[in-house]
Amino acid sequence: AFGHLHRVAGETILSWPEADVPLPPWLKRTFKHGDTQASGEVARFDTPGGDACGLLRLYLRYGKLQEAVQLVVECLDVDVRGSSAIEEFALMDLSSMRFVPYNLIDQLTYQLTERANKLASVMGDGGNEVRESQVTDILSCQAAVESALQKWLEFVEKEAEIVREWGASDQVQEVVGRALRESQ
Repeated sequence: AFGHLHRVAGETILSWPEADVPLPPWLKRTFKHGDTQASGEVARFDTPGGDACGLLRLYLRYGKLQEAVQLVVECLDVDVRGSSAIEEFALMDLSSMRFVPYNLIDQLTYQLTERANKLASVMGDGGNEVRESQVTDILSCQAAVESALQKWLEFVEKEAEIVREWGASDQVQEVVGRALRESQ
């Protein structure tokens, strides 16, 4: 399982002064998925054994905003097609993908805004093309985070609709009623 040494390794690598060293792929994978990643499994903020929130905290602490954006977008990636079919709902795992660190995502958007504002304020000092490109990149990152959050919220709304329909079905009411009568 994910442990203290993984956190220390990530902290050590990202804290090297004046070195822009990325985390090794195996360490990022461990943060996202834990030690036992199934092939093709997607990263989530609440993956058992992983610590994607811890990775996001590290990225924020050390100003790795593009990496933080990529992590948020990856962890919030959901299929928003939705279906009201009870059979499909029965296959859904309601315990997964429940935790989203909105506070950390808010910190990310704040840091992106601050960095864009700082770059925009010094654009009069020359090097406008480079800074303008950096501001554009930051705005693109903000748009990616906002889009991922919007898709997530659409998914949650569709899922809630499925749960309401499922809970209101005659079949479910009958099963719940029977269970209540038997428990008395």
